[in-house]
Amino acid sequence: MGIGSFRIQLDKLTSTNEFAIKLLKKVALPDGTIIDTQHQTRGKGQLNARWIAEPHNNITSSIIIYPHFLPLDKIYYLNKAICVGVAWCIEEFVGRRVFIKWPNDVYVQNTKIAGLLIQNSIMGRSLQHSILGIGININQSTFPKSFSACSLKTILKENISRYEVMEKLLNYLQKVYNELCLHSFQQIDRWYHERLLGLNSDLLFQQLDTQKQFNGKIIMVDKLGKIHINVDGIVKIYVSKEIEFFL
Repeated sequence: MGIGSFRIQLDKLTSTNEFAIKLLKKVALPDGTIIDTQHQTRGKGQLNARWIAEPHNNITSSIIIYPHFLPLDKIYYLNKAICVGVAWCIEEFVGRRVFIKWPNDVYVQNTKIAGLLIQNSIMGRSLQHSILGIGININQSTFPKSFSACSLKTILKENISRYEVMEKLLNYLQKVYNELCLHSFQQIDRWYHERLLGLNSDLLFQQLDTQKQFNGKIIMVDKLGKIHINVDGIVKIYVSKEIEFFL
């Protein structure tokens, strides 16, 4: 079955990812099952950050897949692939290149339009299932002042069909997931790094534990999801819980 071929639609949920986790403990769901709600009350992003979305104005969904074919040392390619699929979808509507902000956000210029939260279940040396939490701002027009965010509506100055965005999203996710199934890791890396926000640009970074700031350039994101930064000619490597950067 393809991505989105089996759908669970609910009016209101606290979190589609949490619902998916609980559901998988009770029943076996088809590969590609999507859980979708138009009103998510406690969505989560990376590092337990809160994902705020107005009811009925955005995509707040989770997709369940079973990528048993993916070696554990290549597991981050799932994140890269899904980021690329979301970016492709948004690019079709805005008509220009959009960017992936490491580790899992999608930006138009310097404002966030989408985010991912991928939760993997691993048993032994095998990837059992993955839950792909995806949020895309569609027709939301106002955001908290503390958020640098945008939506398709704020960019295009008109309402966009949520159904149309969802169908295109599922098509693009299927396309890039097919490449992942074929182990097209180099191609996925090219697509990902073509859109990597801040690549080879001078940026200000901050270590999350010490709050120490420094300047550097992003060189790449490797197969484990670690970011490589050139700091005064020395390459330093960090995981997402260690560092953030400013635009």
